[in-house]
Amino acid sequence: MNKRQKYIRMCQEAKEVQKEWMKMPKEKRYGTLIRYRTFLGIVVPTDRPLEFEGLSAVVPETLAFRTWLKEGETLIVTAVKLEPYDDRGTPLFRQDQLQDMIFPGIPAFLIQNTFCKWCRENLRYAEEFTFMGELWLAFIMKKKYNKIWDDEKSKWIEGDW
Repeated sequence: MNKRQKYIRMCQEAKEVQKEWMKMPKEKRYGTLIRYRTFLGIVVPTDRPLEFEGLSAVVPETLAFRTWLKEGETLIVTAVKLEPYDDRGTPLFRQDQLQDMIFPGIPAFLIQNTFCKWCRENLRYAEEFTFMGELWLAFIMKKKYNKIWDDEKSKWIEGDW
């Protein structure tokens, strides 16, 4: 599994974080990538109301719209003909969104100390991740839900490493 596939899978399996993401104000959700079937889209603002009637016959990606979008949002497709993915769709959380889930309203430079301390204390686990998005998601899942990423099972499990 390459690093992109790993992060998509980590986001897909992070059901608790998905629930928090859905509760975020739409302004904080703009710019989030959503991976669905063979396309990648980005959440952007819109003045048009969400209308799903008859859409499924024209746009097979309707499920992604219904599942992940709120009023005032739309999805702009940024890439197509990607390797096939599942039918549920998955938001790929941005680092600032993850930070806000655990440190709401606190400037990034103030939270850096806590995050870096956790990384140092859990160095062997932290070394398993290749970029900051993965590492922040692992931090959130451990701190808030006491779950760690199991590479072999490709899912979050309760407990310690």
